Amino acid sequence: MITVVVETQRVYSHGNDGMPKVEKIQQKFQDGANFDKFLKYLPLQGYLNDKLRIVKVVEDGKEIDKEPYSNRLREVVRKLNIPEETIQDKYKKEKERNDELMERLAMLEAKVNNPEHEPETEKVKESTFDNLTKAELSEHYKEKFGKNPFPGWKKDELIEKLK
Repeated sequence: MITVVVETQRVYSHGNDGMPKVEKIQQKFQDGANFDKFLKYLPLQGYLNDKLRIVKVVEDGKEIDKEPYSNRLREVVRKLNIPEETIQDKYKKEKERNDELMERLAMLEAKVNNPEHEPETEKVKESTFDNLTKAELSEHYKEKFGKNPFPGWKKDELIEKLK
């Protein structure tokens, strides 16, 4: 038999100044089913969710690790504090995702339908580099990488680095 002791606070009324009057409550649940029922109906019980905590968990007279129960309680409280998405929000998010996927699909289809397009541009770049002098290639290298090329490189090596 597992006993779970939960400590919390509940607003039971308000004073003349409008401030809430709070009572501290400790509840004991004799088995897991009662604790699960407590978690299920937590939103309807009027507890202050930030004050909920598991005090101890006892099994057969011995105190055991309360962390699994605390995690379950934290998860329920977290879900209570996050507003539920509206249908419009879900639709908008799904539409954005679909639009992005359609753009990516269009780009892939363009590449598949015109596979020679990219190699031609690379051939044009290679041929323009072939016609340049070593000094001009060095200038291109400096523009691209922001530093001077190694002086010992030959023209072929510079062309290879610029590709």
